[in-house]
Amino acid sequence: MQPLFTPLHTDTTAISADIIEQAATWMVRLQASEYSENEQHQHGEWLSANSLHLIAWQRMQGLAQDIQAGPHLTSAPIARQALLSTDGKQRRMVLKSIAGISMAGTSGLLAWHQLPWSSWMADHRTATGEQRQIMLADGTALMMNTDSALDVAFSEQERRITLHHGEILVTTAKDQRPLKIVTSNGTIAPVGTRFTVRHEDIKPTRVMVTEGAVRLQPRNSSNSKILDAGMQAVFTSQESTLPTPLTNADMAWTSGMLVVERVKLSAFIEELNRYHRGKLSCADDAANLLMSGAYAVQDIQAVITLLQETLPLRTHYVTRYWITLHHL
Repeated sequence: MQPLFTPLHTDTTAISADIIEQAATWMVRLQASEYSENEQHQHGEWLSANSLHLIAWQRMQGLAQDIQAGPHLTSAPIARQALLSTDGKQRRMVLKSIAGISMAGTSGLLAWHQLPWSSWMADHRTATGEQRQIMLADGTALMMNTDSALDVAFSEQERRITLHHGEILVTTAKDQRPLKIVTSNGTIAPVGTRFTVRHEDIKPTRVMVTEGAVRLQPRNSSNSKILDAGMQAVFTSQESTLPTPLTNADMAWTSGMLVVERVKLSAFIEELNRYHRGKLSCADDAANLLMSGAYAVQDIQAVITLLQETLPLRTHYVTRYWITLHHL
């Protein structure tokens, strides 16, 4: 059987359509209701049965996070033909027109939740846990954090980077054309600067400036705000907050670290989960434990081990990728 498309950047593993359909069926099944303990175990057994199951599940999670299902559904043969296409350009065009995905073995068509296609079709993406450096044509350097997606569009009039979701560090290059970083909340216009932008779904966009200055322009407001070096702020489509000072911990992700001081374990685990290829959570009985430290995001298991050595915690594994921390 012809392998399915879309290895995620450095992941070149070919996955058969049958396994992708199994992963898609699990995705729809688990989105339909809260995970029961029995479903957790069944899903865990499926993930453990074949290493390709985990890769397919990770890809399907990315698809579910990014796809915008339209009002019309496409048939299973059309969807499969698009997914199995060997012509990258043609597949990209076909995928943009697909409004739903059908699963083998069902009596009808199963639609995805309403999520944006733009991220799935982005020019540049990072997988969960991946950080990647990009050099743009004008010399602007980008560092993409985990699970990020963006488009780049340069014209004679301007340079535009659209961040669909995730987090980037931008080091601008000198160019007569203005540079704009665009999110659904508005626009960041830098002037010879180095800064980060974090944007997630319907949350405010967070901007941190280490060099130079940027102008924040909420999409639905005429009021803009200048953000200078050493400051950070968040903004929605309506307004931006007052700037506050940066700390070393705020920029630690650019060195592959999470640095925290006396934060609740639940907040730390939520942040760490962004880098985990699976589901990492904190039970209610351990949520309010306070913690401090510096942790490397590239080795999640080492972080968990260190947490158990410094906090009264026990770890429950459904699989090695599905982990919950409990109070002893």
